[in-house]
Amino acid sequence: MKAWFLQKTVQEQKILFIAGVLIGLIFLYAFTYLPITRAKQSSQSYIIRHQADLTDMQSMAQQLRAFGQKTQNPETDSTQIMSIIEKTSKQQHLSIAQIKPLSKNRVQIRLEEVLFNDCIRWLNTLQRTKGIQVEKLATQENKTLTDMQITLSY
Repeated sequence: MKAWFLQKTVQEQKILFIAGVLIGLIFLYAFTYLPITRAKQSSQSYIIRHQADLTDMQSMAQQLRAFGQKTQNPETDSTQIMSIIEKTSKQQHLSIAQIKPLSKNRVQIRLEEVLFNDCIRWLNTLQRTKGIQVEKLATQENKTLTDMQITLSY
């Protein structure tokens, strides 16, 4: 190859040298610079997409938190709470002897002759589904059944 190159005239050698340098630069551009810039652009678009996804997920998480707070702390008045308590107690076959409002967000209930486990299960359901919390619980055992006085807050 060197012999072939040296056979050429000086002008042809210059042309071949310049052509070789240009081809080398083109290969350097095509196989080094272009892949790096394409990878950079791809990475930037990947980051932008995932940042948008993150923003969407954060807003959804806030909505879920807000929804959870609404279901845990229902904004209802005492008559609605009392009707919820009466309805759910009847579903659990618990008889309420007395129910009375104590203050803005508190109600006192007296249950007579109920099974303790059934009452606890009912109170747990009220807490999970309606956001009604047990503040105070007083029991008195009566043979196999229990009398209970419960203060609930909502």
